[in-house]
Amino acid sequence: MPCDNLSKRIDSGVASFEKTVREIPSADLSITVPILVIGLNDIGVTEIDIKAIIPDLKIVKGDGKKNKEAHNELVRSIMK
Repeated sequence: MPCDNLSKRIDSGVASFEKTVREIPSADLSITVPILVIGLNDIGVTEIDIKAIIPDLKIVKGDGKKNKEAHNELVRSIMK
């Protein structure tokens, strides 16, 4: 789950790690299983201009079967 600063970069209304941690104690009667919450942060991460790499947003989104493999290859190349 993204931390506050990363959730704001993703979109408005995205749940954050900090908010989840604050709200778990008030839900302790309805939560009957152990919960592990992991926060992801973007400190020290360089932004990627995805449109400079590949301008076709259908591939970026992985829309449709024909774009799925191109999308997967894009993700693999960025993760290297």
